[in-house]
Amino acid sequence: MSRASSCARRGRRCSGSRRSKVDSPRFNIVRYDAQHFNFSDLIEKFSRPSPKPSSKPAKFSVSNIRIENDDVTFDDRLLKAKHVVDRFALHIPFIAPLPSATEIFVTPLLQAPTVRRCS
Repeated sequence: MSRASSCARRGRRCSGSRRSKVDSPRFNIVRYDAQHFNFSDLIEKFSRPSPKPSSKPAKFSVSNIRIENDDVTFDDRLLKAKHVVDRFALHIPFIAPLPSATEIFVTPLLQAPTVRRCS
């Protein structure tokens, strides 16, 4: 039984996913100086407190997460170096604030077989 169906049976609202897969994502990270990256605007935006935080914990469940064949490029302009991680993989069995009866079939994994310095 999934977390989502368990919540529905009890008359609760929650979000859930029994299986998630992302294949071949590409990330390009650029460091301009000691404090600024190409995503610094996102960090600034999401680090501000929300207007009125909820007093109740979020109800969600994401199970059997697989990110595969990822390529990460880190362009460090401060140190004038570029690093590339090829075929990165990350498997996460379960993320949720509450227990779940979801079937877990993903084994935890963190794999980065090739890390190269390009400059």
